[in-house]
Amino acid sequence: MRLASVGETLVGGAFLVALVLGLLRMIGIGSLAAVQRFVPRYGRRVDDADYRPMVSVLVPAYNEGRVIGRTVCSVLAQEYASFEVLVIDDGSSDDTADVAERCSDDPRLRVVRQSNGGKAAALNNGIAHATGDIIVVIDADTLLVADAIGQLVHPLADSRVGAVAGNAKVGNRVNLITRWQAVEYVTSQNLDRRAFVMLNCITVVPGAIGAWRRTAVVAAGGFRTDTLAEDQDLTLTLLRAGHRVALADRAVALTEAPESFDALLKQRFRWSFGTLQCAWKHRGGAAAAIGWCAGHGGAAEHLAFSVTLPVAGSGGRYRATGNSRAIWARNAGVGVARRLGARRAGPGAVCLLPADRHRHGGAGGGLRTWGAAIAGAAGAAAA
Repeated sequence: MRLASVGETLVGGAFLVALVLGLLRMIGIGSLAAVQRFVPRYGRRVDDADYRPMVSVLVPAYNEGRVIGRTVCSVLAQEYASFEVLVIDDGSSDDTADVAERCSDDPRLRVVRQSNGGKAAALNNGIAHATGDIIVVIDADTLLVADAIGQLVHPLADSRVGAVAGNAKVGNRVNLITRWQAVEYVTSQNLDRRAFVMLNCITVVPGAIGAWRRTAVVAAGGFRTDTLAEDQDLTLTLLRAGHRVALADRAVALTEAPESFDALLKQRFRWSFGTLQCAWKHRGGAAAAIGWCAGHGGAAEHLAFSVTLPVAGSGGRYRATGNSRAIWARNAGVGVARRLGARRAGPGAVCLLPADRHRHGGAGGGLRTWGAAIAGAAGAAAA
């Protein structure tokens, strides 16, 4: 009886501690995010508006033939003046490269073909072919709002900034799983970044939408292939090198989220395992180079809330390997692909989104609402 009573006390105490820590985290993150909303950290000088460097948009793709045309068209519709688009076909077995070449004859579009080597290798190859001072990276199943590139570039007017995290939102809100992820993207990932940018401890520039200063990336050795989270690895490397990581919350990208619980577990295990790899890789000198917040606060918070719970939830069902390419390719979604079709576009033209063909998820309208907004903005720009 006494042992049972002690056990109940310990469980109750642990629950109470977890509850208090959760409330403190919510208050702290919410307060910092509220301050960030009204106190911009970077890009505040008057002459920042004149900062318009050449931008190279890299789109690594593996077997994305059904969605790559739509993604390319959304990039070509950007309001930003000076940019190029490079689609890096990572040895696809489908018609990804051919679709990308056919979707538009805009001279700003180039397609780079390579043998299969993984996402990090594709990005490094893209950087080698790029001409821009700023590298913007997006996923092959991502749609950009019309001013996304301009919003990403703005914080880089500050020479201290080495990378900028964009605002990824779920576009395929087609069932309960994707709608919950849409809420999570806003309340967890993006809200956290708003808070972390105030302390310069954003630990991940999302692969779905992010901008990088080319000189900083080259000095860091480019994207590495020794973790499953190449974007987080490079972000931490830049922080350790003394760069700042900014947030462009108005640079919105609509990305695809897993539509099944099985796919969600695979994705989160990959994220969690990649985070653990990055934490181990950057363990030496993290406190001194990244600073106390990124080395202890941001990393500890990320490990506690983004690693432990997903790994526990997976129950060890999925065994991670060193083959980041295979995991990345296997988890590449096809939900958006089922609903998006590419049309050929001339120079400066865009592929309009047939919004009435798409399912959407209740409040917010999912891809239907966002597709109409993108199409409307693109039409106005073309006019």
